[in-house]
Parts: sequence; C-alpha cells; structure tokens
Amino acid sequence: MPHGSIIESPKREAQTGTESLRHILVVDDDPMVCMAIEVYLQLNHFRVTIAEGGEVGLRALEHGQFDLMIIDIFMPHMRGFESIRCSTSGRPPFR
Repeated sequence: MPHGSIIESPKREAQTGTESLRHILVVDDDPMVCMAIEVYLQLNHFRVTIAEGGEVGLRALEHGQFDLMIIDIFMPHMRGFESIRCSTSGRPPFR
C-alpha cells in the first residue's frame, strides 16, 4: 500500500445489496493490521475503507460517510486521540 493512501475495498455484492452494508473506516499505519481487519470485516459483510495514518484518516472523513471508525491510538505523526479530536471539533457528534 503506498504511504499515506486511502484504499476503499471493492464493493462486494451481498444478497441485500451494497447500499445496506455498514461502512467502516480503518485508520492504522501498519499495513498488516489493516489487511487483517479488512478481511475480517469483509467476511462479516461490512464495506471497508483503509486510511494509512491519522492525517489520511481525517481526509477520508472529509470525503466519506462512515458508520464506524476503528483507529490505532499509537500511530506516529498524528496519534489516534489527536485524530479523533480533530475529526470531531466543530462537527456534530458521530451517530
């Protein structure tokens, strides 16, 4: 995965249709962790977007609609808690 990239997993056609899949943003700097979480979530019928790092996660939040965010709190450069503070400042709370 290129450094600092946002990867949306291919939309899998579920019996209920992709529109009904919950969309989860995974923010982590470790590609192996991202892959493991992505595989698990896809097997359980979730739509997944991977963001490599806190800054990239914030960009993904600006451009996407997510039902849940899974974030590593010990990333270099921008830690998870800092990313969460930035993502919620001046915004309505997550659902």
